Amino acid sequence: NFGVFDRNLICVFGTMKIKSTAQRVANDRLKCIIPAHPLMHTFLFVEDDVGFVSNRVQFSFVEQPVLHSVRPNSGRIEGGTVVRVTGENFTKMPFVHCRF
Repeated sequence: NFGVFDRNLICVFGTMKIKSTAQRVANDRLKCIIPAHPLMHTFLFVEDDVGFVSNRVQFSFVEQPVLHSVRPNSGRIEGGTVVRVTGENFTKMPFVHCRF
């Protein structure tokens, strides 16, 4: 829960305190635009304009994925087609997924 809606929230990345304004999506969700940053594993936390600081969570800056091919390039309208995606810079993080 990110508390009172009238507070300005900021996402802070790493010990260098790279900051990005947070957009409140819901009382328990924020959207932050990630600033340019070198490749690294660091942490992220949220702070507000009155001194509140959230707990820290791990965050990684990674290279942009590059797609080379998708096979097959079509599927049944009923769903269930397995699609193979090949490319570069796919990370081994559990939240990577395909979006159609």
